[in-house]
Amino acid sequence: MADPRVEKLAKLVVNYSVRCKKGDQILVRAPPAAEPLALEMYREILKAGGHPVMSVNFERTQEIFYEEAKAHQLDHTSSHSKFLYENMNGLIGISADSNTRALSSVDSKKIARTSKASVPLREIMMRRGFVGAKDELKWCGLAYPSYGLAQEASMSLTEYEDFVYGACLVDKRDPVAEWKKLSKSQ
Repeated sequence: MADPRVEKLAKLVVNYSVRCKKGDQILVRAPPAAEPLALEMYREILKAGGHPVMSVNFERTQEIFYEEAKAHQLDHTSSHSKFLYENMNGLIGISADSNTRALSSVDSKKIARTSKASVPLREIMMRRGFVGAKDELKWCGLAYPSYGLAQEASMSLTEYEDFVYGACLVDKRDPVAEWKKLSKSQ
C-alpha cells in the first residue's frame, strides 16, 4: 500500500506551492527513485486542469557528464532548458539521491564552469519567478525520502520519511490550510 503522505505532498505542491490552474504547463523533474511522488504530481496537475511535462533524470547522468564532457560541453547552456524556463508556468524539482557523494571526486573547476553556463537559466528564474519579479513562474524544489538522503541526515529511512513529511506538514489533516496559516504568521 502506498504511503498516503505522498498523495498529500503532491496535492500540497501542485495546488499550493505552484498554484496550478487550468491550462498551466508544469514541468516535473525527478529521478526514477522518486517515481511514486512524480506520478502523484502528474495526477494532481491533471486534476487541476494543467498540462504536466515529465522529465526523468537518471542519477548517474551528472557523474558521466563530468567524466566525459569536453570544454564546449561544460560551457553550454541548453536551449531546451532555456525554452522550458521561459515557457513553463511551473517547475517542480524532486531530489531523491541514493549517493549524496557521487560528485565528490569531480574537479571543482568543471562544476564551476557548468554553474557559470547555467547563469542564463538562473536569470530567467529571477526575472519570472521570484518575489518582486513578474511572478509568472511558480516553482518548488523538494526531497523525496531516499536511502542516500536518510544516511546524510544520520537517520533510518523511516525516520527520514517522518522528518520530511512532518516538515512539509503533510502529517496534518489539511496541509494547505497549515501552510496558509504559517505564511500569514510570517
